[in-house]
Amino acid sequence: MLRATPDSPLTMIRAVAVLNALHASDHVLRGDFHWPLDSQSVGFLVVIGTIYTVIGVGLTLSRRGVVAPRFWVTIGTGGLVLGSHISAPSRISLCRPSFVPIAHQRQGCLP
Repeated sequence: MLRATPDSPLTMIRAVAVLNALHASDHVLRGDFHWPLDSQSVGFLVVIGTIYTVIGVGLTLSRRGVVAPRFWVTIGTGGLVLGSHISAPSRISLCRPSFVPIAHQRQGCLP
């Protein structure tokens, strides 16, 4: 059974969960989550729900000794591959961040 010591995999996985929560909060604050729900918001919720389900099940199985570090390497590699596929360079915005309200922003990027 794995115990959560400062250098254990469980501590690192919990840190990843916290960082992922902060990342999801950033998306919400930037307006990627819409209310009332639309297709983009539902997709966002499905991805977040899936990530936390995998982390929760993995933590439970790790504490019971059912899965080993190879499970987390596989999950991490899958997340890296999926994340790099979704965030392909064609989708990366080269615009500078703006603190102007969205209603007052011009379309396009500043030079």
